[in-house]
Amino acid sequence: ILERLSTASTHPEDRLIAANMRWDLTAMRVGGTLPQLVLRDLQGAQVRIDTSLHDATCLVITASWCTYCEQELVALETLYKEFGAYVHMVGISLDKSTKDLDAYMKAHPGRDWPWYFGRDDPTIMDLLRIRTVPAFFLLNGNTIAQAPAPPPSNGMAAIFHRIKAQADELNG
Repeated sequence: ILERLSTASTHPEDRLIAANMRWDLTAMRVGGTLPQLVLRDLQGAQVRIDTSLHDATCLVITASWCTYCEQELVALETLYKEFGAYVHMVGISLDKSTKDLDAYMKAHPGRDWPWYFGRDDPTIMDLLRIRTVPAFFLLNGNTIAQAPAPPPSNGMAAIFHRIKAQADELNG
């Protein structure tokens, strides 16, 4: 119905609403593909984020000004120390400037996973279908395994433990 309305309605407003509803229902679903995001690395070079995604990956979207994000990232850093060999971490910063991200990285040397600068661009949040930070996604390469994923302080450890157990079982 939404597909038909988004293409065939005589009212442009209906087409737009139907297209947006369809996108909301189909984007960022388990088994889907992460949208192509072109961000900047810490040196300022443009990078397609999918080049950093390997096997089991936890994608975190955050900003240095977010105090709740900091609480969750403390928990994520603890999980990284225990499960970093099994689950890759990738961060996207929605800070206003690279200076903010640089200062954040210097203040948190234990969060040494790949970080990308997304600016405070609402397009990124729209593509990922998030309304607030922090946001966490579990990926298998570019494939969405869980969206959104539970926060590190409430449920992510169990998922990481299962990933580790499966990897240990495969490696005998």
